[in-house]
Amino acid sequence: MNKLTKLVIVEPSEIIFIGLSKILNKREYSISYVPTFDEFNSKINKLQTDLVIINPIFFGNNLKSFKKLQIEFQHIKWLALVYYHFDEAILNIFNEKIFINDDSGKINFKIKNQIENEKQNSARAENTISERETEILKLLVEGNSNKEIADKLNISTHTVMTHRKNITQKTGIKSVSGLTIYAVVNKIITIPNF
Repeated sequence: MNKLTKLVIVEPSEIIFIGLSKILNKREYSISYVPTFDEFNSKINKLQTDLVIINPIFFGNNLKSFKKLQIEFQHIKWLALVYYHFDEAILNIFNEKIFINDDSGKINFKIKNQIENEKQNSARAENTISERETEILKLLVEGNSNKEIADKLNISTHTVMTHRKNITQKTGIKSVSGLTIYAVVNKIITIPNF
């Protein structure tokens, strides 16, 4: 069973909240309603939300507070719920914009698109090799043994083998020749010109 996406709608109009929540698929989303930004700000840690649909009117001349939230809660996708005219500079700081005249299909598409983008970004982050793994990969493709790598990096052979195992899991590549190609393609090493 898939985990429900936790979605919070921050909107002063209860009528708009009810209409928007009727459009959204209840089997995919756990929807919470917060009528004011101050209340949202005080509950944000408890809500553990994945996605926020918020009326940009709350930020008016105070974009610093919103940017601070974006930095502090980078995992959250922020969607502007737009039914007034806003300066494009304000709207561009959101991940996506939902307009009051968007049909239900378009709204659901925009939300799902943000969720899928987050899943892809998370998968990419999980498969990214660490700085230490990159050092080990460089030494490995240069032809160094586990013991030589351990000596050069002043770590144990066991630690080198653990890092190699992690590199293999993240890349899906077991052979040194395959890892060499991976290192070249990802610009971890460069091939010298002959």
